[in-house]
Amino acid sequence: MAPLKLLLAASLVVASFTQGQSPEPRSSSIGSRGTTAPSAFHAVVRGDVTDTTWGEAEFGAVRNPDRSPGAFVVSLGVCGEQSAILFTRRSGAALDVGRYRISAGADDENEVLALVLTGSPTRPTGVFSGEAGWLVVTEASAGLTAGQFHIDAVGFTAAEPRRENQHVNVTGSFSARSASSSVRVCDDLGQ
Repeated sequence: MAPLKLLLAASLVVASFTQGQSPEPRSSSIGSRGTTAPSAFHAVVRGDVTDTTWGEAEFGAVRNPDRSPGAFVVSLGVCGEQSAILFTRRSGAALDVGRYRISAGADDENEVLALVLTGSPTRPTGVFSGEAGWLVVTEASAGLTAGQFHIDAVGFTAAEPRRENQHVNVTGSFSARSASSSVRVCDDLGQ
C-alpha cells in the first residue's frame, strides 16, 4: 500500500461524499417509528493509534460523476472535527439487516470496504484501510440505518507515512439518517 496513493484515495472518498456527488436518499428522513431519524455514532480506536470519536452519521447511494450508479456509503463523522469512518458497498445496493464482512477487496455481495481516518477528515493524522472485521446492521429503513462494527485495519500515520503496517482496531455503533438529495457541503470544511 503506497502511502500517497492511499491518502489520495481517502481524500477522494471523503471529498466525493461530502462535496462533489449527490447522495440519493432511499426515500424520506423519517425513521420507522415516525420520528426524525437520530444521527450519531461512537467509536473507540485502539492499537498504534488510540482515539475515542463520536459525531453525526449518514448513509446514501452515491452516483458517479456521469450519473451512473456508484456505491452505497455509510459515513460516520465525515463533517466532524474528529476521526471519521466510511463503510462502502461497491454494488450500490442499500444495506439490509444482517452481517457484512469487512475486507480489503469487498468483492462479494455481503462484504464492505472500511476506511478509518484519524484526526479530522480535513486534516487526517492517519489513514487505515479495513482488512477484516464485520458490520452488523440491526435496523434498515428508508430513513434510518443502525448497527455495530468491529474493524481490523492497517495503514499509516501522517507522522510516519513510510510505516505502512501500523494496525488499529475500531469498535463502535451508529444510528445513521438518510443523507439529503442535495450536494453535501460541510460547515467550516477546511478551517
